[in-house]
Amino acid sequence: DALTWYLDADADGYGNTTVTSLACSQPSGYVGNDDDCDDGDRSSYPGGTEVCDGADNDCDGTVDDNPVDGTTYYADDDGDTFGDPADTVSECSVPSAYVENGYDCDDGDAGEPVVADAYGGSSAGNGSASNPYSSLQDAIDDAWQCVLAYSGTYTEAIDLDGKSLDLWGVEGSELTTIDAALTPCDYSNPYDCQSALTIASGTGASPTIRGFTISGGTGGVSVSTSTDTCADSTASHNGTDTCTVYTFTYCGGGVYVAGDDPVLSDVILYNNSLPDFDQVVVGSYEQWWLYSYGGGLCVSDGNATLEGVWMVNNDADAGGGLYVGSTGNVEYSYGIIGENDATDGGGVAVAGGTFSATNAVVACNEATTDGGGFFAEDSAAMFFENVSVYGNESSTSGSARGADAWIPSTATFWMINSVVENDVDVALLYGDGSATLQYNNVYNDSAVGSNYGGSWSAGVGSISAGGNFARARCDGNPYNDTWTLDSYSSAVDAGDSDAAYNDPDGSRNDMGAYGGPGGGGW
Repeated sequence: DALTWYLDADADGYGNTTVTSLACSQPSGYVGNDDDCDDGDRSSYPGGTEVCDGADNDCDGTVDDNPVDGTTYYADDDGDTFGDPADTVSECSVPSAYVENGYDCDDGDAGEPVVADAYGGSSAGNGSASNPYSSLQDAIDDAWQCVLAYSGTYTEAIDLDGKSLDLWGVEGSELTTIDAALTPCDYSNPYDCQSALTIASGTGASPTIRGFTISGGTGGVSVSTSTDTCADSTASHNGTDTCTVYTFTYCGGGVYVAGDDPVLSDVILYNNSLPDFDQVVVGSYEQWWLYSYGGGLCVSDGNATLEGVWMVNNDADAGGGLYVGSTGNVEYSYGIIGENDATDGGGVAVAGGTFSATNAVVACNEATTDGGGFFAEDSAAMFFENVSVYGNESSTSGSARGADAWIPSTATFWMINSVVENDVDVALLYGDGSATLQYNNVYNDSAVGSNYGGSWSAGVGSISAGGNFARARCDGNPYNDTWTLDSYSSAVDAGDSDAAYNDPDGSRNDMGAYGGPGGGGW
């Protein structure tokens, strides 16, 4: 009635089926199972962790299968050298019919993606991996589903022309640039302006744009003609003379959206400049008016979703960083709108449309008149949750100009769990009519300034204390600021205590851009 015991030479708890001992009790160095596939390797046993070491660590009969330290490879069924991101394996070396990238949007079509390479492509290319286009526009014109752009500078203005493409700078926005390289227009060349990227087919197209810096745009131009009483001091114009009036409207230096629904991520809108407002007499009875909207981005109509989009150093007459038109809707998160300039709305101007921002920063923008950070007109609606607002400036002339926000009574304004900090001689948040302002830290360090102006005042749960950010300074370089809260900030754990607003770790909401349920998404 003796029992069979199995040698466990590597002391991993599993025995060798070929070396046994019959004994009434367990001998030293033996175990009661024969499950080991390699009794000379302590790392190999049933259920072991498979790693790239040339051994069958989990004893399933296959060496180095699905190892935890393996490289992810992507299936390339159509043989175009681009892999399917939804079909992956983890292996120690590249298997047959797999590749190291997940760039393919259709692994059943060897013609997609169409490839552009600013440095390695050519005008005679065909858009393949081995023979890419040098022009991004050529790749877009040739594609139906997706365009893959390698790093470099594409010196051209781009029009998606109604295509719902996935336009992807695969090496990221810091290495891949669309530079229209245009000179801003004025009365001498009013027709010569253009957006760096146009998404304005009016067909409801829904392209995805990711991984680009977009710069050098001067705004898509539209022109209307009317007749009106002459509005200048020319001697022949006595107040009843009629002039032909040409109105030039420029919209979206970096990106112009009209009637489409794009999604932008990992995009930097940088150094786009629109024409200044101007009124020019041309001849005796002809006048030109120039208006501009949205230095970085103009959404005149349509729905734009922006995640991880930075708008930096752009300018326009209204909305230095962003302009939202009467039928536009913008949802914004995980981005910074900073160092932009305008007459009204240095950072953002909304004229009748809707702008919603969550976990975002609006800082160091300047308006020569109203609303350094935000400016609204007509029935605009603006919603802010866990937003950090800092150092925006507006004109100090007049009774109160709203350094960070200027909102009329016709608009809707809602702000919760946010930080607004500044040091200026005017009100930070100025509004007529009602607004929802709850659980915010609004602090103006200036002895002659104020936190609120117009009919606005602090709402439920609001505080006023400075010294909130780890590193905040308006020095022209938004990349050297740190907008996380200082550990001593009064805004820590000071947001709405409702569990729905808790931080990702379950603690009470931290006011500002890095708090709330989405605070960890940066």
